[in-house]
Amino acid sequence: MSGLTAVDVDSGGRFSLLRWADDAQRRLSAVLAGTLAPQTAGFLQALVLGDQSALEPEAMDVLTRLGLRHAVAISGLHVSLMVGLFLFFLRSVGVTRERAVIGLLAFVPAYVALTGMSPSAVRAGLMAELALLVFAFRRSADALNAWGWALAVSLLCVPAWLYSPGFQLSYAVTWGLLVAAAPLARRLSKGPMPLRALVAVTLVAQAVSFPLVAWHFHNAHGLAPVANLVLVPVVSLLLLPLGTAVLLLALVHPAFAFAPARLADGAVDLFLALAALLDRPFFFTGWPPPPVWWWPLYGLALGAWVYGLERWKGRRVWMAFGAVFVLLLASRWTGGDGGAVRVTFLDVGQGNAAVVEAGGKVFLVDGGGQPAIPTEAWRRRRDPFDAGADVVVPYLLYRGARRIDMVFVSHGDEDHLGGLFAVVKQLAVNEVAVGPNREPRAGTGVSGALRPARRFRAPGVCGNDASCRARRLLARGASAPNGMRRLYGKRCLPRS
Repeated sequence: MSGLTAVDVDSGGRFSLLRWADDAQRRLSAVLAGTLAPQTAGFLQALVLGDQSALEPEAMDVLTRLGLRHAVAISGLHVSLMVGLFLFFLRSVGVTRERAVIGLLAFVPAYVALTGMSPSAVRAGLMAELALLVFAFRRSADALNAWGWALAVSLLCVPAWLYSPGFQLSYAVTWGLLVAAAPLARRLSKGPMPLRALVAVTLVAQAVSFPLVAWHFHNAHGLAPVANLVLVPVVSLLLLPLGTAVLLLALVHPAFAFAPARLADGAVDLFLALAALLDRPFFFTGWPPPPVWWWPLYGLALGAWVYGLERWKGRRVWMAFGAVFVLLLASRWTGGDGGAVRVTFLDVGQGNAAVVEAGGKVFLVDGGGQPAIPTEAWRRRRDPFDAGADVVVPYLLYRGARRIDMVFVSHGDEDHLGGLFAVVKQLAVNEVAVGPNREPRAGTGVSGALRPARRFRAPGVCGNDASCRARRLLARGASAPNGMRRLYGKRCLPRS
């Protein structure tokens, strides 16, 4: 198996649109990979072709935290650009407008299939097809009607998409932009119209998408609106056209794509550097799912604001917007646990990880992890399972944690320590209690990451015995804080 490089599937001579699309996406991704630097190729493969397999996991994490993941998802912008390019090509070779529309009606489904047929791509493709049909039959177009028909057809074909975060976000944000972006841009009185339109699109998209992001992903970033305002135009106006140009020129001959490829390398590096600069942990926080009573109130406030943009004058519109903003902040309030001690054991596999919430503070005992076992190169995953990133951090965000008051490191084995690296990358840590005889090993990366936190050694038992005793104490529930104080020292937890 060490020499395995590819697997070919014999289709038996039968044509399959999805198999053709998958093969075409793979071949076009290889063209970009052979023309661009690895990081740029991975980013533009996702942006132009919908292939996110080569996108660096670290870059995807940054985009996700900043609410920019939609920037590399195939959407209406991509479909519009491709339709415009194909129409320009057809018209430039003498094809009449009517025949060009027929060609576009065939081109749009092929492009949507090529990009993987994600919910957002299918939505954009259906709306484009309806717009082309309206144009072909010389009827008046209505974007909201196209949105409604696309929604109905999507759910008729794939009902399970109703529960997909991508589907919900795509249709909700599109609805918001259709009904509110233009009226809001006209309401804003200062600045040139393009800038006002950009601000309006950002505000509407954030107001509509934030509740769904909190519900599905349980986090919020204070600089997400700024990141969308600054970086989304870079994607729309520079990176997407540039990536498309590199791909088309490289298909003719790689030499033709040399200059735009170098420009694309620099542009993507600059984009990711700006995103990393905005991704400050201070502004990142967990955000619990909004309570049930909150949703109808927010729906009424958002509906009143959208309705008033066209029909109200004076302060009432901004009062409705203020209600939307206040309710967004109120969605973080969950009522608390009434001062009770909450102990949660997380399923991290072989190791141990437990979260203690007491007195408004959050404590983490170990972080789980996977022991380092040598494996052959072909068996290594590009984005392997990480107990900290895949289990511990999502739970802490779900609980609305912004920082961890104390991390207890029972000992330095990988199955107790390895997951902490992902934790401290995303959430601030105030203090660390380290077992009496085992410091975190430098090779894990955790020792340096925990350096800013105040550290002290615990006087209790060591090794796996410390982890087992901590687990037994935490299982007692209400007596957990006092028990942990006895095990790790009186400075560790407040008295219950």
